[in-house]
Amino acid sequence: MDEGDAYTLLGLDATASPSELKVAYRRLVKEWHPDRFLDDPERSAEAAERTQQIIAAYRSLTPAADSGREVSQPSGPETFEAPLWRQWNPFDPSQIHYGPNTLGDRVAIASVLVVGVVLLILFGIVL
Repeated sequence: MDEGDAYTLLGLDATASPSELKVAYRRLVKEWHPDRFLDDPERSAEAAERTQQIIAAYRSLTPAADSGREVSQPSGPETFEAPLWRQWNPFDPSQIHYGPNTLGDRVAIASVLVVGVVLLILFGIVL
């Protein structure tokens, strides 16, 4: 699409700033969105065509912004992650490669369990 036609379609002059371009684009897409004309199929088809023209005009005027943008993370839904209690088991030897599963961790967990049992026994004797 020609730049002059794109500016005309968006209702701007050639000296418009990028922020003015974005505001005009959003206003026109909201005004001509096909979902606003669900009751009238002919008008909805016209709005769909007009929306595609508006999007094409905006993209033709902002190629540098789109190509210069670096995407650090993929877009879309986040990957599934298991709950913490299912991520690793320090007593399962098959999961040594995954998570903090070292001998020190096993000793620490075992010592916490032993101290807990000892405290339960002591409180049972005192009470």
